[in-house]
Amino acid sequence: MCKEIDFEAIKNELREMYELDQKMRSWLKENKENWDSSIDKENTERLKEIIRQTWVLTISKVWKNGSMYAWLLVQHADNDIDFQERYLNLMKLESKDEIHQDNIAYLEDRVAVAKWEEQVYWTQFFIDQDWVLKPRPIIDIKNLEKRRKSMWLESFEEYEKLMLSNI
Repeated sequence: MCKEIDFEAIKNELREMYELDQKMRSWLKENKENWDSSIDKENTERLKEIIRQTWVLTISKVWKNGSMYAWLLVQHADNDIDFQERYLNLMKLESKDEIHQDNIAYLEDRVAVAKWEEQVYWTQFFIDQDWVLKPRPIIDIKNLEKRRKSMWLESFEEYEKLMLSNI
């Protein structure tokens, strides 16, 4: 007999993992030596265990916040691109009511960049040798705004301003 899954407990655990993830990243602003790659690795391994039990962490399972926490932790699982890609594919199988479409867009671009491919939604940036923030390469720039709108993203111009204001 299958044991019932306690999604409330999973949501709370995801929140704790998310808070640790964000705390480490905020410390990084103070000092680059504060980077602790073990946090991402531990979060990734635990998230894999959770997903083996639950499949994709949708809004109806872990509410909006829990779904967002899971997505962000997957987004930061750069140590395991295969896992990111598998989760992305699971997200794409869900209805638009169950998964924030912008989360799919960000993760799709993240995976593409990790595989040295062009982005689809232009969400990923890098800092060049002159310390200038620049977007990574993109496919079909002519239809970018149409693609971004379909995934609930603001215009690229608005997004770029936001990114530049955060550095």
